[in-house]
Amino acid sequence: IDFKQGINHPLGKNLLGTYWPASTIVIDPTTFRTLSQRHLLNGIAEALKHGFCQSRELTDLIVKPLAQHGAGKLRDPEYLEAVCKACIEIKVP
Repeated sequence: IDFKQGINHPLGKNLLGTYWPASTIVIDPTTFRTLSQRHLLNGIAEALKHGFCQSRELTDLIVKPLAQHGAGKLRDPEYLEAVCKACIEIKVP
């Protein structure tokens, strides 16, 4: 989810674009089944970035289940949905 949609210009990165918030957000964690472990970890890393910067609760929501259950938790649709919802609540108050 990102408000900024930009394109690069020869004079710099993201110089042309717009800011437009999403009007609808759909979460279907079953689609994550199609992703490789690498891509799932990239998404978790992005969520952790928001947690570290903005929310101890989000960080705990992400880290504690992984510490208790291991990387297999990345294939749990309920866990992924909870992480997505928490990230959306931070990014789109």
